[in-house]
Amino acid sequence: MQDFQKRRFVAFVGVRAGLEELLDWLKAQDIYSLLISSKCTLKESLTYDYCLDVDLDDEAAVIDAIKALPSWVELACFYTTNEYRVPVAAKLANYFKVGKSVAVDGAVNCRNKKLVRKILFDNGLSKLKYKLVKSSKEVMAASMFLRFPVIVKPSNDAGSRFVFKCDDMLEACAAVNEITANTTNYVGQSIDPEILIEEMAVGPEYSVESCTVNGVTHVIAITQKETSGPPRFIEQSHFVPALFDSEQEQRIKQLVIQSHQRVGIDNVVTHTEFKLTPSGPEIIEINGRPGGDHIPELVKYTTGICLSELGAHIAMGNEFETYVKHPVIAESAAVQFFLANENGEVEYMAPKTVMPQIVKSQITVQPNSQVVETTNNYNRLGYVLAISSNNDALQVTQNYIDSIGFKVTANGCCT
Repeated sequence: MQDFQKRRFVAFVGVRAGLEELLDWLKAQDIYSLLISSKCTLKESLTYDYCLDVDLDDEAAVIDAIKALPSWVELACFYTTNEYRVPVAAKLANYFKVGKSVAVDGAVNCRNKKLVRKILFDNGLSKLKYKLVKSSKEVMAASMFLRFPVIVKPSNDAGSRFVFKCDDMLEACAAVNEITANTTNYVGQSIDPEILIEEMAVGPEYSVESCTVNGVTHVIAITQKETSGPPRFIEQSHFVPALFDSEQEQRIKQLVIQSHQRVGIDNVVTHTEFKLTPSGPEIIEINGRPGGDHIPELVKYTTGICLSELGAHIAMGNEFETYVKHPVIAESAAVQFFLANENGEVEYMAPKTVMPQIVKSQITVQPNSQVVETTNNYNRLGYVLAISSNNDALQVTQNYIDSIGFKVTANGCCT
């Protein structure tokens, strides 16, 4: 039998699109990629160096499958950028003792919005009152303790799925009924029966991109974001860097550092969403993985740090200070997404002139196609990403959208 030379692999737990550049970065270091997924597609089999097809919700089966890997597979770490797989990646890293030890409790807390809300409130890091309900019958009792409007959402879903702003008890009941009508989240895991109802923080939205290594949190960038607004709050654009005065920025950083300590986060890159309310920053949720929606690219262009690379770098046992930065190529960077605000026909045309500030763009449907209303981050219609030598990258994306005439016109379809 042929004796294969050992190869180092980063084990990616769960699938997430847009990691091709990260895989190239690893390959340049002679590190291979192993995908552990509940269902490996042909495309994934061609993208990754090795694919392991196993039910990620069956932890015992995952461990057995990893133990059965060929002897020439040497695991450098377990790593995920997939929100739903943060806890299992942390558990695997600790079980097999490869790479940096990840705080499992912190990973589990981050994956469950209700746990983060409780920790923040109990430690005086959030003023938002909240209640947990299991059915619409419990909404009336919960509403006695809350001030409307409220946000109603499942504790263990993501991508703005089933997130509702509710102005009164009837709307809150309807939102709870819609959530309970769905038994599983986006990846097929059982929906947490306890639904989170929390008072709505009012103010512009942002996210903090940071990492915590050996108990020390480093804030890398702050992202400004825009959503589609009520009732669903679908993420519509991101812009880096968000602009604050020094006092505001210090207050935000201190809140992130304190919240990470309380939630128990360590040895991961994080994405912390917050609103800047009249009384100060209010954390909405903490995610134990790099931000999605091309945020790692925006941060890379403006700071030299690619968050997805940094996450793998840390997972392999390295320190924040030893990450080698890329050249900074822009003062600002932005991404804007194409949404359908209603069912209808999508219209757009090819841009008439080349816009050098546009890094890339993609629309997933053809002109004159029938589309349904965008209801979450997973059924948006594409994006455009731009950089700028000043702070107008977001305006550049809007200029591009205007130049192609993108719009969705209602025509009675899809009802």
